[in-house]
Amino acid sequence: MANSNRKLTVHNFCALAETAPAVTGIRELLRSILILDERLHRKDSSDEYFEWGRKSHEQRLYEMKRDYVAAMNFANAYSVDELLARIEESQALDNQYCARGSTFPIFVKIVIRNKCSREIAHYRDLIEMKALFGELKPLEVLMQDEEALRIIFS
Repeated sequence: MANSNRKLTVHNFCALAETAPAVTGIRELLRSILILDERLHRKDSSDEYFEWGRKSHEQRLYEMKRDYVAAMNFANAYSVDELLARIEESQALDNQYCARGSTFPIFVKIVIRNKCSREIAHYRDLIEMKALFGELKPLEVLMQDEEALRIIFS
């Protein structure tokens, strides 16, 4: 940003989103929410195709916000130690069903492995977000927090 006195806003960060490094999990969900919200509320939107799909975009935004609130509530309800314990439980379940020599059918092993892998990735993502933010904040607070926007888009 050339002018250091200029306040950083969601709009400023959304403009930089194309050059931001790829991320996954909650940080990607937050980026997607902020960018879509910005596009839906921008008055000078000239993308005709985007306007045609406005209702579906609004529905998608609602769903993403609902997903973030659920993740925020879950993350804030547990400490990092409790999330680490959940990772260990998922790993133990995976080891029980998918260990070499286990007699469970292959489709059961695949289902359990996929479930455990998704859970572990989700818990690790929550731990990373708790490390960055301490406690996950509501979207309205994040959208006004310049430091949080830097973290989300860095």
